[in-house]
Amino acid sequence: TGKMVDTFDISGFGTMEASVVDSTACGVFAWAHSFGLTGTESPDEIEAKPDVMAGLEELRVKAAVLAGVANRTEDVPQSAPKVSIVAKPADFKALDGSHIDGDKADILIRILSMQRVHRATTMTGAMCLASACKIEGTIPYMAARQASEEITIGHSSGLLPVASDVEIVDGQWNVIANRAFRTARRLMEGRVALPT
Repeated sequence: TGKMVDTFDISGFGTMEASVVDSTACGVFAWAHSFGLTGTESPDEIEAKPDVMAGLEELRVKAAVLAGVANRTEDVPQSAPKVSIVAKPADFKALDGSHIDGDKADILIRILSMQRVHRATTMTGAMCLASACKIEGTIPYMAARQASEEITIGHSSGLLPVASDVEIVDGQWNVIANRAFRTARRLMEGRVALPT
């Protein structure tokens, strides 16, 4: 949108601020407290609040029109942009029941896609958040504990380290690179008999 923060009127929640950032995937980031949340809620807790879910969807489509994703709110695809709530680091319980110490995270996120709250965070959403955390003036920048390079995201399933390199070119923020760290495990192993 050309701004670090935009203002939106959301039914039932009034005027609120959000940052629209397009890096890896277009993302809309709002303060969790704008929706009466802390950012530590589980996906089920958020989805159990129809007013919050409706407000997040209204924010998403209004931000999409402002960002030029579509000309009208009714034409915004369900797949993009993603909408997220963010908060400063705090203790929370992950979906597996483990306690996550707020000191281990630099920012909290709960991200929605296709009108569902993700059980983790999408990789593209995480990398977009990493960029937003490095762009001065955005809501994620204000929410994040500024780490040297890596940003550790606290999401519903635990912690995810990501990184982003940004710079200002001709007065505009430019993302040079995003990095994410993943683990993998073998899901299955088997044999197939082929005719000889």
